[in-house]
Amino acid sequence: MIVAAAWQDDLPLAGALVALGLYALGGRGLPTVIPRTRSVARHRRAATFLVGLAAIVLALQPPLDDLADDYLWAHMLQHLLLMVVAAPLLVLAAPWLRLWRSLPLSWRRVTARELLGSAWAAPIRATATRLGSPVWAWALFNLDLVLWHLPGSYDLALRVQAVHDLEHASFLGLGLLYWAQVIDSPPFRTRLDDLRRVAYLVTGMIPGWGLAIVLAFSTVPVYAAYAIGHGGLSALADQQIAAGLMWMPGSIPASVAVFWCLYRWLAADAGEGGAAVGHERRRHLGVRDAAVLARLRADPGGPAGPVAAGAGLDLVVLAPDLGPGRGRRGGRRRGGVGRPRCDAGAGGCGGIT
Repeated sequence: MIVAAAWQDDLPLAGALVALGLYALGGRGLPTVIPRTRSVARHRRAATFLVGLAAIVLALQPPLDDLADDYLWAHMLQHLLLMVVAAPLLVLAAPWLRLWRSLPLSWRRVTARELLGSAWAAPIRATATRLGSPVWAWALFNLDLVLWHLPGSYDLALRVQAVHDLEHASFLGLGLLYWAQVIDSPPFRTRLDDLRRVAYLVTGMIPGWGLAIVLAFSTVPVYAAYAIGHGGLSALADQQIAAGLMWMPGSIPASVAVFWCLYRWLAADAGEGGAAVGHERRRHLGVRDAAVLARLRADPGGPAGPVAAGAGLDLVVLAPDLGPGRGRRGGRRRGGVGRPRCDAGAGGCGGIT
């Protein structure tokens, strides 16, 4: 197991405090008098950012970090906090612009000009574009998950501090990339519609479920570092608890996102269906109105008048076809005659006053 120096134990907390300070600094120039809805949204994002940072600190600081030296379930809980708790919360908080504004303006200008316009930065731009693809984000996130949980790499991370830090950094970094394909995080926008987000999330849970099944049904300890039980808990029982954490609690954030995306998709589909019904109804009424209009043209005093009145046909819209000077919305045009009326009791629409 890794024996870290005392100052290394406090690095996650120090990093979170630096990020919090930059976030506060980047918010200094924001307008203070804004609509209430925007104010509530701003405070909600700030609170989400705080909870996301707290999840990182909880995952990487004692006491959980100390428990992870002896218990596989604690180590698995660290990974879940980084990948499926901290990462989606930070994406939801969308702190990127505030963190960027915290830097000196001259430095921002130079950096933006170089990264966006320089030839030497072309590979960086191409890589960023590719990483922003949902396919790449999905593949890298799940490949990273599987590779780090292979016995050789897992045990190596427990022996070498630098490898262990790289493991945790990749879980958080690729977790941010993965969740950014599901949650809009201004100025970044997802390329997926709601139904594709559902497919993205459901398939993204499968590799984790596979690892959980391997750990749960293995008859021997998978990782040499956790081959000996501690605190009255056998190695196999510890491994099964870790599998349960990966399978059930680890799936909760993605499941919530799946149901939310399905809700949005069904609501949008219902709205489109209602609009289609309304369009079909208007189309049907338009055909009927045209038929009534044809009968009125042929015989203005005939039986089409009561039909129009009974159908609720607003003859105002027909005024341009029935005589000069009529407007489509009723009333008089300048120099025109009065609004057409349809009196079913008079036996027709022949009297237009």
